[in-house]
Amino acid sequence: AFWGNAPRKVVQFLIESHETYSPDHILDWGSMIVSLGEVNATDSIWNLMQQNHFPDQTINWEECAMKLARSQCASIETFQLLLWLSVANRLDALDVGKWQNKVEILISECPDDRNVREERAKLLYSNFAYCEQLKEA
Repeated sequence: AFWGNAPRKVVQFLIESHETYSPDHILDWGSMIVSLGEVNATDSIWNLMQQNHFPDQTINWEECAMKLARSQCASIETFQLLLWLSVANRLDALDVGKWQNKVEILISECPDDRNVREERAKLLYSNFAYCEQLKEA
């Protein structure tokens, strides 16, 4: 339904049916996000983000971004979106205003070169880890 841009009511019905008939089944959100990313369905990714239907099930955004970094199909815009989603909560937790600008620049200036994407993501994540360690000290 997400891939076919089904009407919101259809998606809502499917989600409610899943919650009713399979409440213990855990959906593989990460694979869904990567699949959506590989077809550059950024609107569908945003819809998933905004509709937190399964709050107990998490998405490992960093893992999704790293998979898209290696993807031959994902556009640079889709990769940048996933990269941003993967660090947004960490950035908020650090609460350092000047870091926001640096992160925005790192993401927005990421070249459309699949060989560089993974390295750029690793650099971003290692910088976050360093800053998080400094904040804890």
